[in-house]
Amino acid sequence: MLVNSLSLGVAVTLVTLLFGFPLAFLLARSETRWAGLLLLLTTFPLWVSAVVRSFAWMVLFYRGGAISRLLQGSGLVEPDFALLGTFAAVVIALAQVLLPIMVITLYVVIRGIDRDLENAALGLGATPLVALWLVTLRLASGGIVAGSLLVFSLSVSAFATPSMVGGARAQFMAVTI
Repeated sequence: MLVNSLSLGVAVTLVTLLFGFPLAFLLARSETRWAGLLLLLTTFPLWVSAVVRSFAWMVLFYRGGAISRLLQGSGLVEPDFALLGTFAAVVIALAQVLLPIMVITLYVVIRGIDRDLENAALGLGATPLVALWLVTLRLASGGIVAGSLLVFSLSVSAFATPSMVGGARAQFMAVTI
């Protein structure tokens, strides 16, 4: 159970970091007046109860649910496949709700990075990707660590989503305790 819980924490953290950093970067560097509204919409999953979110994911992941039917129709899985009750389903459901925490943490850090540093790297011959790697990612490393620790600790200790979406087969510490 401990290995399952720690694996869940690592998987959810990696997924939220993979999707959260580009989103936070785009929001932080956006010049549009809609950036504030987009940041507010990013927090929408936090406004809904964990039980309601879990029921919604259960409907989507059930054998006849939209996501399971999509996977069955694509031929990637067998016809009687159900995503509900799998480790992947728990990771997806928890990543969806914890993504705003990662995005907000990274948004604040990236917003505080002076754009002139990135422009200086570009002026010295770095490509945009190299400037992102050498300047932005290194200066945002504290925010990456902070967001990762928050998401990891919340996903390891999550109860409602793993117990509902994971079902009886999901053996995690918080559910067992």
